[in-house]
Amino acid sequence: MHTESESLLTRRGLLSALLPAACCVCQTAAGQSAVERWDSVYRQRHPRLPVQPSQFLVQSIDGIKPGLALDVGMGQGRNALYLARAGWTVVGIDISAEAVRQVNDRAQRERLSVRALQQSLQDYALPAASFDLILLMYLHNLQRADTQRLQRALRPGGRVLLEAYHVDVAHADISAITGVPRGYSEQEIKALFDGLTVQVCQRVDARSDWSNGPQGTAPLLRFTAARPR
Repeated sequence: MHTESESLLTRRGLLSALLPAACCVCQTAAGQSAVERWDSVYRQRHPRLPVQPSQFLVQSIDGIKPGLALDVGMGQGRNALYLARAGWTVVGIDISAEAVRQVNDRAQRERLSVRALQQSLQDYALPAASFDLILLMYLHNLQRADTQRLQRALRPGGRVLLEAYHVDVAHADISAITGVPRGYSEQEIKALFDGLTVQVCQRVDARSDWSNGPQGTAPLLRFTAARPR
């Protein structure tokens, strides 16, 4: 954990130590199209893009001492920047070069301890036992190989915080920016993070940060779990 007395320079040095030697994203032809699609979404500032931090995140970190956080699929940095303003040191990764550019520009202007990298989760070399918080917001393609690596990247006592669509979204009238979203069941997400102690695993009908149904809500899954000390 970082203390309030740590200098910005020291915290930036910690960020630098966690960066991979090369920050390029290895892309297949399919991956390239995904990068181009999201670059276009962020460049055009699509009207359905969320700009405020996740309320689930805001509520979940209340009273928690700031430390080192990883924001996977950070987008334009709404959550990474919020965490940094609250005293956290943040590494953010995203496949979109445009998203990374926007986040680094804002962090530099505000002198925040955020370093954004153009990396996919699969390509990012996760350092072992390093993060106090790993944020997974609306990532619907998590595989067991990914979640095993994420669990090892947590420090003892560190937490994973996830909000995503629930599997019931398949029966809802919802269309996301990139098509009909896929969701997780409670059993699936627990199995993906079976090395952690579950704190919250809850299906709720609430307003999604992204796309919602005709009633203004969507079936969501909220999950927090900690690495045993």
